[in-house]
Amino acid sequence: MGNVTELKRRLLLAPEDVEARFALAEALFGERSLQPARTQLEKLLVSQPSHGNGLRLLSVVCRALGEAGAARRALQQLVEHAPDDADAHDTLAQALIEDERPDDALLEAQEAARRPPFSPQRYARCVALARSTGRLELARAHAERGLLRAPGEPELTDHRRWLLAELGVDDAFDLVAALDRADPLFEVREALIREDLAGAKKRVVAAAAHAEGRAELHLLRGELLLLEGQHERAQRSFEKARSCSPVPLVTGELAARIGRGVYRRLGVLGWGPHGGAVSPLEAHAVEGTGQLHFTGNVKGSGLEAGKLAFGLLKARAASWGLTAALGRRDLQLNFADAHLGKEGLSSGVALTLAGHAALKGRQVPARVAITGATSLAGEALRIQGIHEKLTAAFLDGYRTILAPRANRADVEALPRPVREALEVKFVTTVDEALQLLWPA
Repeated sequence: MGNVTELKRRLLLAPEDVEARFALAEALFGERSLQPARTQLEKLLVSQPSHGNGLRLLSVVCRALGEAGAARRALQQLVEHAPDDADAHDTLAQALIEDERPDDALLEAQEAARRPPFSPQRYARCVALARSTGRLELARAHAERGLLRAPGEPELTDHRRWLLAELGVDDAFDLVAALDRADPLFEVREALIREDLAGAKKRVVAAAAHAEGRAELHLLRGELLLLEGQHERAQRSFEKARSCSPVPLVTGELAARIGRGVYRRLGVLGWGPHGGAVSPLEAHAVEGTGQLHFTGNVKGSGLEAGKLAFGLLKARAASWGLTAALGRRDLQLNFADAHLGKEGLSSGVALTLAGHAALKGRQVPARVAITGATSLAGEALRIQGIHEKLTAAFLDGYRTILAPRANRADVEALPRPVREALEVKFVTTVDEALQLLWPA
């Protein structure tokens, strides 16, 4: 008790002595006086909210008190104040794993892996978490990022071998998919996915001066040439990429996916076994008599959302210019991920927009995800689980989100990496959403 008594005396004489207060909290924790330790740490953080060791210890104390939520919030505050501290992200990732929040844990593990010092173990954690949430292509990207810097690392090698077999692909590195968003070439890939070929070409030219020796530059140039229909030149770029790389390379996969329209399926935000989920939605107008065909493991209130969306399309047919199409076509809506059951009304806005696009013959912008219930009056209604849904959208590579304006405060509370990477557009009505996707 002598140390505790002395520290209390010091604080009586100098209540603003931050280090004395932290030392007192440590001493109290050592004596298992948990609540008094917490009180001292909370006082410390009022005057110095970015005190890293104070936040770490507060998290430990709260967890010892059985308050997992408070422990997690302390670590979230830590990474907000120290976003470039890899150890802080690591610590939060471990806490989220213990709290059985794998999507959030993966988000923080990725942030840790992106920051120095390089650690193969951090990439291995990313791979394991991506595998556990069913994101096998993301897991492969993390395994290959790590192996490019630590060739032959046993754990990453084992992970990658399993992933290649599970995905049914050849033993080649997909350097385009493995690009980190901090890499200048990442924006070239993003422009290609948006099918902004002119923008991609400008970025390739700008990057050539400092990246000419990188295989990734020649791969991206080859993908661009494929999309432009210049197949022979594309193959020469791929050969150049192979000459710069010590590993076998995937070529042409990005252009093939763009050609199949993979990135132009609307992402519908919902729930899955691990938290948030993004279901790719396909919509086609086919010859018929104005009927709705809705497939993709949809049940309960999920089916009601489809009927409501179709009812809204019919109710607004005249003002949206859909009368003729609805008289001679059926609408086919299909969720491509049939393994995941869909329930709930929060897909309403997405289903309405997808149906509108199909009946009008419009192309959906690349990598847009949507959430929001709708009414027959065309309102975009507030939904639950925005944190989980937008975290899943970020992890799955979406970049633009449409969400109800009533959820703005929920979006502003998202983790920094999600807020910074996603462009969230708020809507009050379906009409507003239509204008955002297809400006007049």
